[in-house]
Amino acid sequence: MYWKDDAGKLQLKQDILDDLDAVKRDEDAVVIASCDSDFSDEDGKNPPHLRARKRYSEVAKFMCTHEHPRPKTPSPSSSS
Repeated sequence: MYWKDDAGKLQLKQDILDDLDAVKRDEDAVVIASCDSDFSDEDGKNPPHLRARKRYSEVAKFMCTHEHPRPKTPSPSSSS
């Protein structure tokens, strides 16, 4: 979603965000990310970065598997 331009500055690729918005099926759409929940914009951190997470949240609800049902105590169980 973000790319470095020739000067090394991060630029939003709006077309990617627009495409995501265009293919969602309804207003209850959810982006699910299977990743750690320590979102950061630091170099070397795995995506999605905090900046991208905020952009995803503009289009759909964002859910991180490592924050369900609670960020401090994630669990794969649906009974939590």
